[in-house]
Amino acid sequence: MATFGELKSRVIGNLGRDLAVVREKVGQWVNDEGQSVGNMADWWFLETSVSLTTVQGVVEYSLPTGLRTFRDAWIVSDGRWWPLDRASESGLMILSGNSSSQGAPSMYALRPGDAKLLIGPAPDGEYEVLVRYWAALPLLVNDDDTNALTERWPLVVEAGATLRGAATLQDSEVMAAFRAVYQGALEALWRAHRDAVRSGPLQLIPYRGARRSAVQLS
Repeated sequence: MATFGELKSRVIGNLGRDLAVVREKVGQWVNDEGQSVGNMADWWFLETSVSLTTVQGVVEYSLPTGLRTFRDAWIVSDGRWWPLDRASESGLMILSGNSSSQGAPSMYALRPGDAKLLIGPAPDGEYEVLVRYWAALPLLVNDDDTNALTERWPLVVEAGATLRGAATLQDSEVMAAFRAVYQGALEALWRAHRDAVRSGPLQLIPYRGARRSAVQLS
């Protein structure tokens, strides 16, 4: 693990130049590298979930802040998880527009423009809906800040930020020295990701895959 302050100090040390331009830009290099790596994949360590409670007759709900990639949605009823089927927004709204069609939600649609989750039919009461998604990697601001990437694979961010700094300074020696370090750290991250995906993502749902069937909560 490495904090924002520790990563900035390491990059300055790697560059071997404690210059004003380096101190001014080092935070940006660290964050730019973190965001670049964070956007490379739906990393297993960024998979998370949030639950919401429906309100009778209400179809639209806000998606969680920090969502990068939506995964799926489940309804929890009588101690069981039921997967919601994805539908088009138009089809779902036609169904939900009929007041007589209220019931337990069985479908969802996304309206990414205003970060909304639509569920249908319109709920006839309170239900717990679990939304699973991959979160965006948060920016580092304070020196003691960390995120999921810097807590697990700080060398990827350190080496990548060092390369960004070396490119700015046009330091070919540092670039040559850290290119292999960066590639090695990034390959190790990808191997860990593939292993995690093979063994299954976060066990938020005890059983994955079955559609239109209930799953007993553990």
